[in-house]
Amino acid sequence: KDPRQLRYLDLGVLVSASVWAMAAGYGLALSCVALVALACVLAATSTPGSSQSNSQLPSESDTRLRQLRSEKQREASAMQQNDAQGSKQQACEAFQHGTACVTAQWSDVWQDLFSPDDQPAGTCNLLPTRFISTKQDGTLHVSGRTACGCFWGKLFDPVGVTDPLITQKIEDPCKAHVSFASKVPPDSPAYKLAQEGALNFTLTLGTLNGSAAIQWNGMYDGKGGPFVGGEVPPSDCDNFWALLP
Repeated sequence: KDPRQLRYLDLGVLVSASVWAMAAGYGLALSCVALVALACVLAATSTPGSSQSNSQLPSESDTRLRQLRSEKQREASAMQQNDAQGSKQQACEAFQHGTACVTAQWSDVWQDLFSPDDQPAGTCNLLPTRFISTKQDGTLHVSGRTACGCFWGKLFDPVGVTDPLITQKIEDPCKAHVSFASKVPPDSPAYKLAQEGALNFTLTLGTLNGSAAIQWNGMYDGKGGPFVGGEVPPSDCDNFWALLP
C-alpha cells in the first residue's frame, strides 16, 4: 500500500477508537457508533486525489471520436460533390443560349459555380468571383478572387502576366474563346500542357433559371486530353459562371 494510505488508515483507526470511547461516556447506541467508526475507516483508506473525476475520456476514446468526425467529414464532402455533379447536370439541361449578344453583356461580375479547385471549403469560405472588365480598346479581360481571398488578373495586378482575354466570335457574338494559359507559371507541371491548349475554352452567354450565365465547355476546347491529374474526358458543358446581383 501507499505509505500515505497507511498513515490515513492509522488515523482512521484512532478516530474510531475515540468515537467508541465517547460513546461509552455519553451512552450512545452501539449501532450508531459502529456506523460512524466504519465511515472513518473508509474515509481514511481513500487517498487524496483518488476521487478525481472520470469525466475525461481516455486517449483511445478521443482517437476514435476523431476518426468518427473525420469519416463524417469525408461523407459530407462526398455528398457535396454528388450534389454539385447533380446541380451541374441540371444546369446544363436548363441553360438557354443567348441571342443578339453585345460586348457589354459579358462585362460584369460572376460567380464560378463548379470549378473543382476553387469552391468554398473550410476556412476558404468566400464566393469564387470572376470579373470581366472592358478596356478602352473594347477588349474583355478576366480577373478573379478565389474562395481563399486571393486575387489575380489585370484588374488587381496591372503589371502582372496573368491576363485571360475573352474574344467574341464574329459569327455568333454570344460565343467567345478564352485561354487561361497565362495563369500557369513556367515552373508549374501544367505549364507545357497549358501551352498545348489544355486551358482553352469556348464560352456561351445565355440564361440559367432566368438569370444571365456563361456556359463553359471542357478542357482542350471541349475535346478533353491529358492533364496533370490524368486524362480529362471531353465535355460540351463543364462549368457555369452565374451573374452576381
